Amino acid sequence: MNYRNCSKKSKCTRKCFPVPLTKPQVKRILESFDRNGDGRLSKQELKSALYYMGSYVPSWRAAQAA
Repeated sequence: MNYRNCSKKSKCTRKCFPVPLTKPQVKRILESFDRNGDGRLSKQELKSALYYMGSYVPSWRAAQAA
């Protein structure tokens, strides 16, 4: 299986996920970042979720989603 940003000696703060993620996996991850439970992600929540999933330039991606 192909993993992004993975090495056993690496101490990264990002999760190392199999590439690509399935829709149910992404949905679960995004739901877990909804801190206030309103069913919507703020820009900061989305940015954190994208960073967690290993996205490149999560700030820009979150800004484009708004």
